[in-house]
Amino acid sequence: MSISTYLRAVLGAVASVIFFTPVLTSAQVLEEVVVTAQRRVQSLQEVPISIEAFTGAELQKQGYRNLDDLANFSPTVLVDDQGFLSTERTVRGFGSSGNALTVEQAVPIFIDGIHYGRPAQVKTAFMDLERLEVLKGPQPVFFGMSATAGAFNIQSARPTDTWEGYVDAEYGNNAKGVFEAAIGGPITDTLGIRFATKYETTEGFMRDVVSGDKIGDYENLGGRVILQWTPTDNFEARLKFEASGYEKFPEATHVCLTGGPLI
Repeated sequence: MSISTYLRAVLGAVASVIFFTPVLTSAQVLEEVVVTAQRRVQSLQEVPISIEAFTGAELQKQGYRNLDDLANFSPTVLVDDQGFLSTERTVRGFGSSGNALTVEQAVPIFIDGIHYGRPAQVKTAFMDLERLEVLKGPQPVFFGMSATAGAFNIQSARPTDTWEGYVDAEYGNNAKGVFEAAIGGPITDTLGIRFATKYETTEGFMRDVVSGDKIGDYENLGGRVILQWTPTDNFEARLKFEASGYEKFPEATHVCLTGGPLI
């Protein structure tokens, strides 16, 4: 038998083995995504709205702490809440901007069903977060007539059937520090409670050439307590208490000197 004939016989045997070998496949079961875009609990596939839903675990894993970072996570969203009054939130390029207290946002923010109209009020919005929903397009039916471009629907984490919690801390440049913790569980068979707190601070990222002090510092502290009573499968009542404080350096126009050409 020649070498070429022998090789053809070996390759044919291998091909036969590969052809008749059964292929084992495993089906992946996708977890159901639950949203409250229409003021009731629904599956994402049942909601006739263009919507993006992110879990709190996803946002925490990516390192996003507030709405200012949301634009890095969603390509259709632009959030610029750098000032106390100056706000700009757009979805698909539509929104409103300005520094007047009378300007209603075209993309309002709702946390646990409550409207928050100023950026300083949502600095702790990502504290112990369960889910964030970005609703695209006009939402006047469930979120008011001013929601002409969309809405942000944020849901805080609720008490669970078993006691659980977490502690997250980090430290970085410019004395940047973040501490976040939460714990919750059942008190009785029908009553549950959950505590959450968050503290964030930095000493600033620029230095004043006149006084020598750093500027850009801020300090943010918030806390939340949620009580949930579920006497039956068809009735649920929640009591929520939340407080937060936000201290920020005076807003000013920054002028930076460079040692070389700008271009």
